[in-house]
Amino acid sequence: MKTRNHYLCTVICSFGVTSAHAGDAADRLHRLFAERYAWEMREFPERAMSRGDYTNADKITDVSLAAVQRRHAERRAHLERLLAIKKRSLSDEDRLSYDMFQWMLQNEIEAHRFRMFLAPVGQRSGPHQTIPQMG
Repeated sequence: MKTRNHYLCTVICSFGVTSAHAGDAADRLHRLFAERYAWEMREFPERAMSRGDYTNADKITDVSLAAVQRRHAERRAHLERLLAIKKRSLSDEDRLSYDMFQWMLQNEIEAHRFRMFLAPVGQRSGPHQTIPQMG
């Protein structure tokens, strides 16, 4: 009987620890999502305004090379923080969000090597499209 109770306690205690870790992983993931969203709204004021956030309405995106390089480094840091979260501790829904966020960050980081930031104007993107929409 003593062995059985010890086994039961181990199972219950393990479940509690796993649940705590799962909650911690989910909390860290959701906090990263919230911080990333705030980062995007701060770094890309035009995008924020298109979503109804006029906090930085007096600014435009800094497209200087230093700002582009800083944002690239910050994207890498976001990915590192994401990869530090134990995916198997997450719910199915959070795992899907994790995978999509990882895919998005990896694409942004990989795309940097093509240096499209040096061509800020195209037929479908650029100030000629975003400034009239600030309205």
